[in-house]
Amino acid sequence: MFTTKAKALKSEQRSGWAEIAKGFGSIPTPSGPTDFGWIFRGHKSTTYCLQPSIEREAQGDWASLERFMLKEFRSKARMHIRSSDLPQGDKILEWLALMRHSGVPTRLLDFTFSPYIALYFALRNRTPKEKSKDAELWAIDADALGKKAALIAY
Repeated sequence: MFTTKAKALKSEQRSGWAEIAKGFGSIPTPSGPTDFGWIFRGHKSTTYCLQPSIEREAQGDWASLERFMLKEFRSKARMHIRSSDLPQGDKILEWLALMRHSGVPTRLLDFTFSPYIALYFALRNRTPKEKSKDAELWAIDADALGKKAALIAY
């Protein structure tokens, strides 16, 4: 069983593949080329918050820890990643995305446009403790989020 959360934290429980597929089928599709539609994030347990991995792991001054890890990552990245695949210059967001993709804890949260991929990550490698709780799938209206963000950007 897993729980989906959408809009104003509306929560729906689904059990079994037929119910899950039906729920995914009811998600509105983007209406045009500038419509992003929905973004999804899977959690292994309903007890988890939308919290970046570095916040969970640092339990304190995560910003200093991230700066340190970013410096270390950048100094060693060329030994493991082709130069053409590395961010050019001081594009911190691109470096953080590369770190996150490499499994390094950062302030970034991973989202996907596919509810199936989010469900995969919610169910993959769950511990016995996590399996005692429902998994969870967050569904966020990306366009509404973008409009709200634009209001507070300046």
